[in-house]
Amino acid sequence: MRYLSHYLHRQVHFKKQHLGELADWIMNARPTQAELAGLAITDNDGRERSISLNDVESLGHRYIYLKRNLDECPDLAPAEGQIRLAEHILDKQVVDTRKKKVYRVNDIEVEQEGERFLVRWVDAGLAGLLNRLGLPESLQPKSGKMQRRIAWANVEPLDPDLKSSFEKLSKLHPADIADIVEELGVTQGANLLERLDDETAAETLTEVEPAMQSDIVEEIKPQDAADIIGEMEPDDAADLISDLPQETARQIMNEMESEEKAEVQELLQYLEDSAGGIMNNDYLAVSRRQTVEQVLNKFRADKPEPEVAYNLIVTEGGEKLAGVLSLRDLVVALPQTKIDDLIITDTPTVRPDTPLSEVADLFSKYDLVMLPVTDHARQVLGVITVDDVIELVVPEKWKRSHRKRLI
Repeated sequence: MRYLSHYLHRQVHFKKQHLGELADWIMNARPTQAELAGLAITDNDGRERSISLNDVESLGHRYIYLKRNLDECPDLAPAEGQIRLAEHILDKQVVDTRKKKVYRVNDIEVEQEGERFLVRWVDAGLAGLLNRLGLPESLQPKSGKMQRRIAWANVEPLDPDLKSSFEKLSKLHPADIADIVEELGVTQGANLLERLDDETAAETLTEVEPAMQSDIVEEIKPQDAADIIGEMEPDDAADLISDLPQETARQIMNEMESEEKAEVQELLQYLEDSAGGIMNNDYLAVSRRQTVEQVLNKFRADKPEPEVAYNLIVTEGGEKLAGVLSLRDLVVALPQTKIDDLIITDTPTVRPDTPLSEVADLFSKYDLVMLPVTDHARQVLGVITVDDVIELVVPEKWKRSHRKRLI
């Protein structure tokens, strides 16, 4: 096993001629494997050159030997996914995607496999730090608590200079990514969110502690923030916008798509401690005159969010509430069955100014999953889901772990 720290600044020779010293190892990174591609060498005049590993004779214990003079070595061709280990990984923070935590890298372990050199581990433990400081391996602590080796397959670099798409990180549950964002703090957390795709960033931001959400958004450019917030559920987006400074909120709203902006503006008119303040105006509505087959086709086309998918709003004469329909009753019915024959017409409803305490009482009394919000003419304004009610009474960390168990 070879350690990066032992090779940095090691002298580079061609035959007996001193050419310079090692500045960095350069690797081509892939999701599960990283292979050394070349070396960055500072020559005797202080200039840096990057050369291919094919021009290296040996990585010796005292010297690094090249196959030819440094001036004769062609420059290493840039490649997508190229990473400089000392510059981008060593002494930098990375995410261990298996443990879902952030660690600082103390050393990097490379293993030779035939003619190839593979990055196997990064060391984030005390043992790695002691090894880097030169303590002989025989004197290093053997306790597992002192060692924290992370397999490269589980390493996600966080260096902002890397234009990474966070392929490994994006596979985590948004609640786990939110924990990482909170651990990093506002500035680094904002940088991480900006490098995720908009949908993943939106789901993650929703899971971040409310007190930190607005601080993070203020660190993001208005256009990028608008793209992320536009992917959030309208009620979550409205809550976040209302917590922002007025000028920041105005800039972001100006950058939002017109339809998304209208949905958020509609919700912002309601008091925060009322039914209108927590309702979602993005719901799936079907007509009582339709058939099961027609509704299922609409369901497949619209792909509604899970929160509003288990119960459907049934309307008549436009947006007037006729009743609700459970997804279970829909999927077990025959294709040509009329929706009118399946709906529950005596479902409870609330007005947008209904106090939240009354909303919670209705969910508890009737064991509801969804509650329609209507005006005085029974026109549907939005829906409140059980998740919205849980958010009122349950600590954030419990909600997060509960949602993860449901996935």
